[in-house]
Amino acid sequence: MSETKRQKLSIKEVSEIKFFGDKGQKLPFTSTDGVKWLAYRKSLFQYIIAGAEIDADTETKERKVGDAVYTDHVVQEIYIDAKPVSQQAKQGFQPRGSSPEERASIESQVAAKCTTELWIAGKLVDDAREVTALRDWLLSRLGGHAKKVEIPKASQAKLIEKAKEIVSQANRDPETIKN
Repeated sequence: MSETKRQKLSIKEVSEIKFFGDKGQKLPFTSTDGVKWLAYRKSLFQYIIAGAEIDADTETKERKVGDAVYTDHVVQEIYIDAKPVSQQAKQGFQPRGSSPEERASIESQVAAKCTTELWIAGKLVDDAREVTALRDWLLSRLGGHAKKVEIPKASQAKLIEKAKEIVSQANRDPETIKN
């Protein structure tokens, strides 16, 4: 038998965190009515303090071991100002790039942007290894082949001047740039 409900618990006593298995943790505590409770989610531990009153989703279930019947009382969620603390913990800065592939992609994009800006500003020459790597990266992203594309010097100069003009305009008035 299992019963789940939301209720207010007044905490009388909190034991030390107990470890089980490889990484499991549980926090045993006793409410003022003498019921022994457990919390398994680490995000709840900081709210379980002796003398505190918590608004919680709880689960009570019975289990049979041999001839004995045990009743487990477990706190599933705690609410503060009617909001679950598990969602409150997710507010604030959330780093991007949770996988190594995503982080590598973001790093490549930042490197490409920096290289482009340095190249346009005239800080890198056309045959610099960074510019060559940028061209290869851009071609691979655009579905082309990673080979050096020869652009006539006259065209390069015009492209660089146009790019400098666009960057300068964007720095003065970002609203005028069209996508």
